[in-house]
Amino acid sequence: MSGLGQFGSIDAIFKVSTSQGSALLAVSVTTMVIALLACMLRYWVQSRINKTIGWEDYFVGGAMLLGTIGVSFAIVESVSQDLRSAVQFDYLAQPWLDMGSTLSKVSILLFARRLVARSQMWRVVLAVLIILLLLVNLAYTFTTLLQCRPLEKLWKPRIAGRCWGLRIQQSIGYFQGGMLIPECHSLGKRDFITNADSVMASF
Repeated sequence: MSGLGQFGSIDAIFKVSTSQGSALLAVSVTTMVIALLACMLRYWVQSRINKTIGWEDYFVGGAMLLGTIGVSFAIVESVSQDLRSAVQFDYLAQPWLDMGSTLSKVSILLFARRLVARSQMWRVVLAVLIILLLLVNLAYTFTTLLQCRPLEKLWKPRIAGRCWGLRIQQSIGYFQGGMLIPECHSLGKRDFITNADSVMASF
């Protein structure tokens, strides 16, 4: 999580004369188009070939929607000539991009849960992971928007207001990153892979 709001030295950042806005714009548009095409192809395959659309597909669609909104803010950020405005749109993009990423992870866990449908233990474990993932990242989204009161102090540090200390923001970021450990550990367990392989072999 960015924490520029509590520093009075943000003006030093604004003195940077070199802009990589065009490169950021090109990368943002390219990746968004690729993701959108992949998402459309997924829905076409699921509806035409598999004749079924599961919860993981809906979550992918939600992730695509939120990601598109976040990338739109990032595009505005990249073409902005006013550096304060660029920082503003950077902060506004963070919650959308974070929740979009979260929904895509939930989609993966839902798909994994379907693969281990015969194992009640793994279905419970993955359900708990999904709930924790949603709650933690939702809390992170709110903390991004509430770390400074008023919010505009994030990109206007000289106005009156208060921001959280850097240590609080770092702790939240570490906790959010730590949530990836049980997720990756669970999906890498040998008995999970064995259960998934047995399901795939039955197709």
